Order: sequence, then structure tokens, then C-alpha cells
Amino acid sequence: MKKCCFVTGATGFIASHLVDGLLQEGFQVRCLIRKNSNIDYLKQHNIEFVYGDLTDFESLRKGLQGCNYVFHCAGFVSDWGTINEIRQVNVEGTRHLLEASLEQPFCRFIYLSTTDVYGHTNQKNVSEQQPYPAKFCNWYTQTKMEAELEVMRFHTRYQLPVTIIRPATVYGPRSINVIGEISNAIQSGQMLLINKGQANAGLCYISNLIHAIILASESDAAIGECFNVADKNKVSWKTFIDDLAGQLGEQKKYYNMPYGLAIAIGWLLESGYRVIRMITGLKFPALLSRQAVHVMGTEQDFNTDKIQSLLGYQPKVNYQTGLKETVNWIKKLKVANTP
Repeated sequence: MKKCCFVTGATGFIASHLVDGLLQEGFQVRCLIRKNSNIDYLKQHNIEFVYGDLTDFESLRKGLQGCNYVFHCAGFVSDWGTINEIRQVNVEGTRHLLEASLEQPFCRFIYLSTTDVYGHTNQKNVSEQQPYPAKFCNWYTQTKMEAELEVMRFHTRYQLPVTIIRPATVYGPRSINVIGEISNAIQSGQMLLINKGQANAGLCYISNLIHAIILASESDAAIGECFNVADKNKVSWKTFIDDLAGQLGEQKKYYNMPYGLAIAIGWLLESGYRVIRMITGLKFPALLSRQAVHVMGTEQDFNTDKIQSLLGYQPKVNYQTGLKETVNWIKKLKVANTP
């Protein structure tokens, strides 16, 4: 009998690829879906849908019935939402899912976190032993840390078999919010680099991340552990964007902004955006956020020795192949959107 997996955030970039990977491994997949979500891609697969969200405890209980695994990938990724909006999903929603999980005799709870919980310290070779920073620079990263603490609390108190995955900068096909925006900026000549793009981008190709997540879910050595996941290459943002532009046949023409100035502008735009959003109900994000500046302006250099030694993990897709697949997706997307 196939083991059943409950996946949150399945309409998003990472979790949609996770669904693909789980199906390829022979798992039965059940996805938590909000009623207004676009499920056109997911409908192509033989999967179950449970309608609800992380704030609806009963929908979580229903969705988890008979499941062996939980892959919690959903989250409120924002630097301009209010702290209550972000915490309700990222922290309280995670707690709801953990509580519902206690009622099921399943195997594993996998929580998708982020290397942002280390706090953009500009340090190199950051390992899982790095403590949380005393103060976070934005609410998203703070709530991801709080959610991690909830996950580990349930492991310690209730012996819930959990694993936390901390990916770095994930890229690849279907990355609308990161690669899609970067490619649009390149093609429109509006690409902005921070400190000339010298910082390590901390790239993690999507297929490598999915391999790591599934590997961790099947290993007892991963229970109660946190793992960094990033590719072995050290590619700067300038190199990555140059390579994207070159393979897209676009000019390598970018604007540059010093880190400190970019942070200040990001803060001003976020603050003004929140006020306008409260008054008008605006849904589009601010043009520049501190979160984006932190990621592109500080070293994203993470040690992956732990997942390699404990789980035998090795990236399957190299940088050249990952870049080619990403560019092919961008070109197809451009053709599909051409009138």
C-alpha cells in the first residue's frame, strides 16, 4: 500500500516540485488547497485535494487522516505584511498543523524553513550550529524562527518525529516570484545589483532541494535535526545574473546600489506601502524590500557537511544544467505570454 503524504503550499514553487518528486517515488499525495488557489498544474496529477488553510484546524484534521508524512511548505513570505498577518500563518498555522499531527500515527513531519533564520550576518560557511540572532531584521525571518521553535518543542515534548530543512536561495523552473522577476528586470533593463552583485547567491537548484527533502523524510538519522541545503558551487549574484542574461540573449546592463542606501530605501518603501495598503487595500508588493536587499547584498554561504555526512546527500544537478533548465523555462514562459 502506498504511503500517504500531506503537503501544504502545493500551489507554490517549491511544494509543486515536491509533489512531482513524491509522485515519482510512488507516494500517494494529498494537498491542502485554499478555495481561491490556482490548481491548474496540480490537476494534471493523480492527487487528492483538501480545501482549507492553516488557520482552519478542522480542515487540517480532515486532511491528515490516514497520512504517514507531513511536508509543511506553506508560508507567508512577505516583508510588507503586518506582523499579525505573517505570524498567524507562519507560527500559529504551523502550531495548528503540529497539533493536528499528534492525532495521527504517521511517520514524519518535515518543516521547510529557510537559511534566513541565521540573520544575514555576512559570515561564510554558516553551519546549523549557528545560534539565532538576538534581533531579526524583518518579521518574515523572525516568524520562521518562531515556527522552528514550535516544531522542535513538539519533538521534545511529544516525541513527534520532525525534521527541519533550511534551503538557501532556491532557483529553477516555475520560480515566478524570484527567477521570473529577475528575468523580467534583465529583459527590461531594470535589473538592480546590490554592492555590484559581489555576494555569494547561495544557490540551490530546485531538484537538489527536493532530493534532500525526500531523503530526510526517509531517514531515521534526520529525526530531530535541522539541515542546511545548498549547492556546492559558489556563484555570486553578478555571475548568476550575467549567465542568465547571456543565455537569454539579453544585454548585461544593470543598475548598482550600495547596500546601506538600498536598505534605507527598502525601509521607506515598505513603510509607505503599509500605510497605502491600509488605506486602499493595495495587493501589489513594494518595489524594493529589505528582505531582498539582505539576500542579494550579504553572503549566502552555508555549510552542508551535516546533511552530507548524516544522510549521504549529494546534489544531483550541477550549476550548468540547473541554469540551462531555468533558462529554457523562462523562454517557454515568454513565448506563452506573447500575444
